[in-house]
Amino acid sequence: MKKAKNIILATFLLFGVAMNAQKIELTPFAGYTFQNKFNISGGKAILRDGATYGITAAFPVGQNNAVELMYSRQETRLEASSYLFQDQEDFIRDVSVNYLMIGGNKILPSVTDDLQFTGGMKIGMAIFDSPSNDFNTITKLAAGLNLGFKYFFSDAIGLRGGMNLNFPITDIGAGIGWSSNGGASVGVSGWSPIVQFAFTGGIAVRLGN
Repeated sequence: MKKAKNIILATFLLFGVAMNAQKIELTPFAGYTFQNKFNISGGKAILRDGATYGITAAFPVGQNNAVELMYSRQETRLEASSYLFQDQEDFIRDVSVNYLMIGGNKILPSVTDDLQFTGGMKIGMAIFDSPSNDFNTITKLAAGLNLGFKYFFSDAIGLRGGMNLNFPITDIGAGIGWSSNGGASVGVSGWSPIVQFAFTGGIAVRLGN
């Protein structure tokens, strides 16, 4: 839990530094992440759906590109069942899923100057944290894809919406593991088994010259 708080604090410090850039586009957002089922050692698990919120900071690079920093958070529930638990109960715990990522966005051809379509890729960290300290914080390399739109009412204010696909990356044979206070422990089998799909939207604000 403490490790996750430190990472989140570092995120906000990065956004604070970003505010000093000459040009920046900030978008606080909220949305919905769908549930995801995946295999674990000796069984299956499910990461439940739920509300997602966060913020992006985009820095223009030329006319049609931008470097973007993103933080998102989802409060959800992780449920796992495995024969490796033996006589222990299934693993059912609340979990916070955090993504801290950086990447590039491309502005795609559009009909008007006010309406922009965007697509991009990101890489960073996925942080699985227990609000009640039921299991150790898990931090993994993660990647993401995004596709969306922006519509500006003025030079400074607009709407932004789109869909995101985020996934932690694990090597073949490696595992994302968690354990309860009772000693139950499982690992994810295979490569990148957790894939989270979300729709988000927010108010985009352009700052700077």
